Amino acid sequence: IAFKDVSQCVIFSSRMLIKFFNFFVCPVNNAGAINKNNKIWDVPLEEFDNVIDTNIKGTANVMRHFLPAMIQRKHGVIVNFSSGWGRSAAAQ
Repeated sequence: IAFKDVSQCVIFSSRMLIKFFNFFVCPVNNAGAINKNNKIWDVPLEEFDNVIDTNIKGTANVMRHFLPAMIQRKHGVIVNFSSGWGRSAAAQ
């Protein structure tokens, strides 16, 4: 199956897991991206967009597609991982 973007892949995957297994124990968000070490104003827009799309939108999209079923079942846990770099900044 070819997806035009990552969001389509997340939608498809969540629907298939819910449909065929009718349950899931624990979706895990474990993706992370970092730009090259640079001043924020020198980070190319495409590189910055990739970091935001992966670290923020990716996490939110996984939760958006699993939470409704978890709420309906009144059961579930989502685990979000991040690196130290994802929670800090380097002065330069």
